[in-house]
Amino acid sequence: MLTIPEQNLFGLDLSPSTLRLVQIRTQRRHKVITALRELRVPDGVIVDGEIADPRQLAQLVAAIYR
Repeated sequence: MLTIPEQNLFGLDLSPSTLRLVQIRTQRRHKVITALRELRVPDGVIVDGEIADPRQLAQLVAAIYR
């Protein structure tokens, strides 16, 4: 079983058109979304389900964490 510290969790979702980030924090036994961000992924970054432009994708991931 995977054990993850529950204090501060991040989730990253990547689709051909969208990059999403969610931050979840545990507060008194409850999970609370503390950040939710979304960026458009430009055409050509993901092609046929594969990363075609890793440099641009890395820039998007860095930008969504700011």
